[in-house]
Amino acid sequence: MDTVVILAYFNFSKSKSRYMALVKALAYLREEVDIILVCYGLDTDSILSSENLKIIKIPCASVLWQKERFYNVAFTL
Repeated sequence: MDTVVILAYFNFSKSKSRYMALVKALAYLREEVDIILVCYGLDTDSILSSENLKIIKIPCASVLWQKERFYNVAFTL
């Protein structure tokens, strides 16, 4: 595929609605584009794998600037 979507996911509050929003987004995007999911604190076993989904887990020491850090990691691929 020609288009790549980078998703940054971190859910420090363990909100079920944020997780469900991620699952919906992945289901919708999975058939249209390649996806790079950069995440912290996500049980990746619950995410269905596919050829166009790459998951990058980031260890986290601080919540400050995490989204920008996630994007920087994804851009280096």
